[in-house]
Amino acid sequence: MDWDPIAEGRGIDPRLGPVQLKPGQSMTLNLPHIEGAPLPDKVEVIAGVWADGETFGETDWVNKLLSHRASLVSAYEQAISLLQQGLDQGWTRDRYLAELNEKPSVLPFNTLRSNLQANQNSDADPTSLLHQMRGLLSRFRQHLDLLRQVKLPASKPTDDASLR
Repeated sequence: MDWDPIAEGRGIDPRLGPVQLKPGQSMTLNLPHIEGAPLPDKVEVIAGVWADGETFGETDWVNKLLSHRASLVSAYEQAISLLQQGLDQGWTRDRYLAELNEKPSVLPFNTLRSNLQANQNSDADPTSLLHQMRGLLSRFRQHLDLLRQVKLPASKPTDDASLR
């Protein structure tokens, strides 16, 4: 299992940025498991990125975390561009959905699709659609800013078996 609260939009206070664990603090997460099977009695952290950009763990896993964050930044940039274009050109709900057909199934585009699909009558009230798209644009910009605030390492990650 991999978990990145910044990339998933969890562990983020919109006013303060990423929530960071201080020495001695802990965090509780729900772990997926097979129903009827015993719960794991321990979890081994094999890689991570600290708030200052330092990394630890197996290189392949660190690279996977960093790559996922980079692709998410790109997806948010594309989603923001699409939303802004739609607002500038006065797109309808159907036009937004048509444009989304070409987009990957990743967090910002999935959020946009879900919102549009849930509000099937938004074309009847253009003001409602405009308000909805402006709200999403604001949220996406805020989340992109938070993703960009996370410092990424200046050098390549190193394997550090002593941290396992």
